[in-house]
Amino acid sequence: MSEPPLVSAILPIWNGAEYLEESVNSVQAQTIGDWELLIIGEPDGAMEIRQIALRFAANDSRIRWIENETHLGLAASLNKGIELARGKYIARIDVDDPSYPMRFERQVQYLEEHPEIGLLGTQFKAIYSNCTEISDYPTKPENIKPALLFRVCVSHPSLMLRRRLFLANNWQYPDEIGEDYALWINILDNVIFANLDEPLLDRRLSSKTNITFLKGNKVIDFNQRIRQNAIQKYFHIDAQKFALNRFLYCIDLPCEHVPLTELVDWMADSIYLLFEMERANKQHRVFDDIALARTLRKRWNWVLDESLVSKTSSLSPNLPNLAEKSDNLFSVDLTNALLENGLLTAPPTPDFSIDDIVSIVRNTTAIFVNRLIEIFQSSAVVVIFGIGYYCDKFLADCPDTDHYFNIIGFCDNDRTKQGRTKHGRPVFAPNDILHLNFDYILIATRGYYTEVHFQLISMGISADKLLPLDIFRYKVMT
Repeated sequence: MSEPPLVSAILPIWNGAEYLEESVNSVQAQTIGDWELLIIGEPDGAMEIRQIALRFAANDSRIRWIENETHLGLAASLNKGIELARGKYIARIDVDDPSYPMRFERQVQYLEEHPEIGLLGTQFKAIYSNCTEISDYPTKPENIKPALLFRVCVSHPSLMLRRRLFLANNWQYPDEIGEDYALWINILDNVIFANLDEPLLDRRLSSKTNITFLKGNKVIDFNQRIRQNAIQKYFHIDAQKFALNRFLYCIDLPCEHVPLTELVDWMADSIYLLFEMERANKQHRVFDDIALARTLRKRWNWVLDESLVSKTSSLSPNLPNLAEKSDNLFSVDLTNALLENGLLTAPPTPDFSIDDIVSIVRNTTAIFVNRLIEIFQSSAVVVIFGIGYYCDKFLADCPDTDHYFNIIGFCDNDRTKQGRTKHGRPVFAPNDILHLNFDYILIATRGYYTEVHFQLISMGISADKLLPLDIFRYKVMT
């Protein structure tokens, strides 16, 4: 038998024949040639998959086609691939996510230089149906570990791992809808993760190829259970006792929004859980304190953004977003921010408790909820700023908008859209709205909300006239 290769690339496949050739070509284009590729197919897969794989195997001795005798599924195929692989390192390959030529070389070099790292991912270019963006996953092990409590931040298609670790510890991918995430949580305290700070593959994240979109709520529910179990395991906290429902969803999933009737409890329980996690970690010392604090701050900011409290300062005393790069504990930064915002009137005393902060969050959220109800009952006269995707989606979901507000027109920065009509109403240029009588401008964008808000303030429009269009989702669900 020939000498074992340095890298064994494992590509399980059941469908996606249209991407297979591109994916295999990306392996063949690697700048190091000491690899083998195991294409593991299902017996009920498309005939075209078998034909393409056999053609590559016939022309390149480093490529093997392995057909399961019965349908095994992704997790079992991955486990089979690790057993059959001969390489020092295992590279995960997805059929629709081609690697860049330097991927194997960069990962091997890092793993050779850092023998303490067991699993290594990379950044990637996310390819959506209408745009692309570069991932921003944490790179340092101490930051990845707590971040995994709330979201997948190691890209499975980019992964390279040490094969001996899996064999020595008998690690197996569980037969779950999120087999990678379940495994990461299971072995979190037994292996060190890292990510390279360089995009080394393309990831197609569309409704046609990505499991998050294809499986929908099943993935969300699974991730919810995984995170609840992780919090129980590492912090000895029963997360299921909280009225959280959606709090443990990760940032990048299309999660449901919190109903207005649940919002006060949801906000209060969220902050209580974050404080409890920090307190428990001081006792159990599973995570680096400062790294955990960064994760908790990020999660707190997500809570504010998802509830829209951070975008509606005119409706309630504003709960503060926190700087994520601070080197303080989460509780210290939040307490200081509440003092600066006047929500906490004096520095904490020795008998200060979590309940005091929870009470502030609960009362402030209740003010926000009551103010929203007043707006919903007022049939406000509004201009909607932005007539792109989010505007269209909201109006499609809520066609009978007169029950929520009275639209007198739309506004957009795009000059080609100005002067047209939308839903029978005019589309204004920004300066035109200065001459209109309205109660609110509803900003219908997420990615550019801050920029549009600043633009309108700079034009002299009062902040209490500006609201995100998304707040009316609460009316829809009430």
